[in-house]
Amino acid sequence: MTTDNFIHFSIDDVWRSFRYISNNKPNSIFDLNLYGQLLQWHKKYGLKVTLYLIACSEDYLISEIPEKYKSDFADNKDWLRFGFHSKSKLSFREDSGYKAGYELVQSTIKKMNMGETDTLRLHSWFCSAEQKAFLYDEGIKTIFYPDDDCLKYDKNDLFLDCGLIHRRTRCWVEKMDHIDEEHCFVDKEYVSVFTHEWCFDEQKDKIECLLEIYKKAGFSFL
Repeated sequence: MTTDNFIHFSIDDVWRSFRYISNNKPNSIFDLNLYGQLLQWHKKYGLKVTLYLIACSEDYLISEIPEKYKSDFADNKDWLRFGFHSKSKLSFREDSGYKAGYELVQSTIKKMNMGETDTLRLHSWFCSAEQKAFLYDEGIKTIFYPDDDCLKYDKNDLFLDCGLIHRRTRCWVEKMDHIDEEHCFVDKEYVSVFTHEWCFDEQKDKIECLLEIYKKAGFSFL
């Protein structure tokens, strides 16, 4: 079964795996549970995934990732992509230093030859008109916004502001009590699904159920 329906799957708050890699120097990033599992799902379901990075957390900068893993990222950039999430744990809208955080993430992505994206989910969702103008000038085309009926989404779960497409996020994995076609919105042409790095291991069975549903329904991964 083939349709024109699409799923965007992403993981927010990514930095812990980078710190582990930097501190422990595994042979490959795919030795980690997170990346190893994503690779298995890529092979099994055709998964493509975007990981949204926090630039600075606790005692770690995202730019510290060793260049010895550059080939892991480069060889898998067609399905394993990275983008900016925030400078720190502070919400994006409240962070006056967001430009420095964005530039640190982007320079790391370039340095490591990672897969890139022009679609972001920002920490705590929202951003100001000034921040939107900055992102637009940086080549960002779409930002994910929350599943909130108070926002001015059209019938396609979109609205346009400051030149940016704002797309509704339908599925927040750890908040989903039911994993079935109805709650996965397989009647939609485009579904955004996400989780967080910090809870990935406890959510991976639910994620695999989701992937099976979308695969069976003929969705293509973005």
